Amino acid sequence: MSSSSKKTGRIEFSLLQYKAHVTQEDVRAALGLVLEDQRFARSDRLCALLRFLVENALQETTKKLTEYDVGISVFDRDPTQYATCDDPIVRVQIGRLRKKLTEYYSSVAPLATLRFSVPLGSYIPSASIPLAEEAPERFHRLSVRQFKCITHAGAVFTQGLCEELSYRLFESFDNPIISHSFTASRYIDSIEEVVREYTLEGSVRVEPSRLRTSVRLVDTAIGLISWSAQFDRDSNYGITIQEDLANTICCALKAYFDEHLQPAQQVV
Repeated sequence: MSSSSKKTGRIEFSLLQYKAHVTQEDVRAALGLVLEDQRFARSDRLCALLRFLVENALQETTKKLTEYDVGISVFDRDPTQYATCDDPIVRVQIGRLRKKLTEYYSSVAPLATLRFSVPLGSYIPSASIPLAEEAPERFHRLSVRQFKCITHAGAVFTQGLCEELSYRLFESFDNPIISHSFTASRYIDSIEEVVREYTLEGSVRVEPSRLRTSVRLVDTAIGLISWSAQFDRDSNYGITIQEDLANTICCALKAYFDEHLQPAQQVV
């Protein structure tokens, strides 16, 4: 069965004893609780119908249960005269049963450990075991600050580098990255389960023959630098250098997270 918040694992009756450790005794106990409810206790027909469907399913017979079988066994129709096309009693009562089961589990017994349902187009009931709500996923989060140019030349190059880096990080991590155009406080309230927050910051220095980009990853909660690196390139201010630097920084940062974060943790 798959697991997710508030998901339900559906189990065919023929497999109950092999999955989730559900026994026939568990099924009959759950059935008894349903039949005791006033929605069913006041209707002999619905009680008889649900009991018949459940007990028939527990027999694990290979014969497919039909509308005709239900009409004969539950509603005492004459086998020599009963025609399902002329007598809709089974379809009507199955519809009522589905409605009553939905009402029962949504209002009277929302915490039932075993739930019955009758899928559309079938007279073979299913059992659903509600899965416990899982703890919300917890994340590490990364915000990107605008890099600073600390020399007289290179301001436009630095701005373009940050734009390229934000794009590369978004593509690489496949998750939202907090942009340098937003303050952290504007974004923090929207995600509750953050394990740790990091800020990526840096600077660019331009000389006649080369440029140097210094990058730091800061653990925001404690203000300590977790990772730092420098990247030198020839003094060329074109987009190609911006792309190359951004890709190199992104790959180095991703390698750091892959090494230092547990597999279950994720950077967003």
